Amino acid sequence: MAAFPYADPALLPREWPRHKVRITKSFYMGQHEVTLGQFMAFLREAHYQIDAERDGKPMTDTAKNGEIIESTAFRPWAPGWNIEPDHPVGYVSWNDAVAFCDWLSRKEGKKYRLPTEAEWEYVSRAGTTTRFHTGNDPEELIGFANAADADRATEFRENRRCVR
Repeated sequence: MAAFPYADPALLPREWPRHKVRITKSFYMGQHEVTLGQFMAFLREAHYQIDAERDGKPMTDTAKNGEIIESTAFRPWAPGWNIEPDHPVGYVSWNDAVAFCDWLSRKEGKKYRLPTEAEWEYVSRAGTTTRFHTGNDPEELIGFANAADADRATEFRENRRCVR
């Protein structure tokens, strides 16, 4: 808990104990994130309405100080900052992501699905056993991941709780 001060204490216990998981079937995973442009094409072509619009419930994000905030204004096309069609899509629920996979499967005649938790962890950890795929130091993430944009680097250095 000391490493994740803003995490919900009720959620962390299910993340351990560390245990071995065997993936018994090969799988493919996209090399890049689904973009806003791709997701918007799905919304238009499938006449799909995202969960957040259907139920009106707020979506969550992390404030500059690291605290969790909720807003009904958060949407994939209006996340609260400038976003371009080739940026990764955000503010998508699990149901929205499954609907996108189903639509893409029909459109391309191939089977697309979300990865299982074990598949996702296998891919995202890149075969490592350290805390992060880059090692144990969160500062090392900046060189390898979209941990924060350069314009927020000072802010994160001043409040390191946000990146830990």
